Amino acid sequence: MQRPGQGNPAGVTQTRLAETEVIVRKLFVGIPLLVALIAIGAIEALAHDQRTAVHQVVVPQEDRFTPFAVTIRAGDSVRWLNNDTDDHTVVSDDAFNTAGHRGTNQLLASGRAIVLRFNRPGTFVYYCRFHAHLDSANQPVAPGPEGGIQDANGNFGTPMSGVVTVLPHGGD
Repeated sequence: MQRPGQGNPAGVTQTRLAETEVIVRKLFVGIPLLVALIAIGAIEALAHDQRTAVHQVVVPQEDRFTPFAVTIRAGDSVRWLNNDTDDHTVVSDDAFNTAGHRGTNQLLASGRAIVLRFNRPGTFVYYCRFHAHLDSANQPVAPGPEGGIQDANGNFGTPMSGVVTVLPHGGD
């Protein structure tokens, strides 16, 4: 017989065991679930970092970059491919560049390619030093009378130049 104030030690023990069993079951399910969620998050973050694209600019068999303008995301790369028989260059117009690669001056030999990766938003204005030069306002202009090729109408053509616009990363 139980006296008042003594309680039921066997019943309390059974209740505590039952509560402990519930907690252990919850942990048994919860911990693996938590580990799985953390792993999925880590994999997603890694995949997000690896989802970069390579965009292409081609020099066809004429003196121009096509397309003239390319829009990419931070982390993406641009590949310039020269399909012309002449050599060309990719030279940065540093007066306007905010996306990095200042001082770029790379030969783009016939049949070859170069790749630049852009890691921050901004613009990358470029030109071919063989088929354009910068005027006093740092704007690419076609070669002039001192060595330029003039057509039948007296025009010296369009400067060989282009621009890459780098937008923030998709999740930024």
